[in-house]
Amino acid sequence: MRVNPRNAALLVIAAALVGLGARAITNGVGASHASTSALTVVPSKGSRAPAQACGQNPAVLGTVGIVRPSAAPSDLAAAGMTVRATLTESSQAVGTHRDTFVVLGSASSAANSLLSAHGVVLAQNADRSLLSCDYHLADSPAAQPYIAAAKAAAEGAGLASATELNSDASLYLLSDDPTRAGRLLVTLDIPGPVVPGPANAPTLHSLRSIFALIWKSTDSVTAVGEGTW
Repeated sequence: MRVNPRNAALLVIAAALVGLGARAITNGVGASHASTSALTVVPSKGSRAPAQACGQNPAVLGTVGIVRPSAAPSDLAAAGMTVRATLTESSQAVGTHRDTFVVLGSASSAANSLLSAHGVVLAQNADRSLLSCDYHLADSPAAQPYIAAAKAAAEGAGLASATELNSDASLYLLSDDPTRAGRLLVTLDIPGPVVPGPANAPTLHSLRSIFALIWKSTDSVTAVGEGTW
């Protein structure tokens, strides 16, 4: 795929940020956003270029798990695991298992005793119909109902406004949930406050991640929450 000069410049800036220790958003293929200090270059509409071909070596976003009923997220922290987000399934949601779902920095040797299931999450979906290299998955019609449901849940929970969720600087990821077959994990990365920088430099924002658990067969959102990969 050809990359125009502006896209090339964005990728160079992203690489520079990585060199500074902050992982910058590239796209849904090789998305990289491991902490709340991560930065993103605000692109112009239509300037989203993939860092690699779709479906080739998707990036690992992180580890997720379901906390056993006998345990709590605080037990994970006590066992040396970093809990980056906690999502509790609503008892009223369609298809709920009332899971306490956690996004982790990594799983320790105590994971099996504290988690009923855990696994790694990839930036891309295994379903080819949901595969996209566009920041908003715009070229995947099959992905749009899941993204719309996640955004509606995030807005309904007061986690973000429609303006923030629909920003040109936002990034959507649609991943398989390794903890339950048939469930998806949507990540909505949206820009936070502007980070001060030199004059004439690209606009940089801190990064916020909103997560939603959605059943693939029904588009039903069972949990939504905020955190970071």
